[in-house]
Amino acid sequence: HLLPMARRRWGKVKIFGLGESMGGGVLYSLLIKEKDLFDGAVLVCPMLYVSRDLFPPWVVLQIFKHILVRLLPLWPIAPNKDISEFIFEDPEMHKFVDNAPYHKNLLSNAPPRL
Repeated sequence: HLLPMARRRWGKVKIFGLGESMGGGVLYSLLIKEKDLFDGAVLVCPMLYVSRDLFPPWVVLQIFKHILVRLLPLWPIAPNKDISEFIFEDPEMHKFVDNAPYHKNLLSNAPPRL
C-alpha cells in the first residue's frame, strides 16, 4: 500500500490524493475500492458520470472498442480540439499557470486518448 511506504519516508504526515476532472473520477473509483489508500482526498470537478447524450453513435463505440483499440492501442486519438485557451478568461491567469514551476509538473501537452 501507499501509506506504509509514505510513512517510512515522511513519518506521520497526512497523505492526500488529488484528482481533477477525469482524474477525480479515477481517484473516487479507487477510494471506493480501497478506502485506506489515502488519509483524505481532494476532488476538483470530478467526472463521475458521462451523459449518454454525449456518447458517439453505438456503431462508432463498437469500432473503437473492438477494432481500433486492438490495432492501435497507443495511438493518440484526440477527439476534441485544444481548449486550453478557453480555460481562463483572464490573460494574467494564463501567464501565471504557464510560468508556475510547480504547475508545469502537473500539465501534459499530450492529447487525450480514448
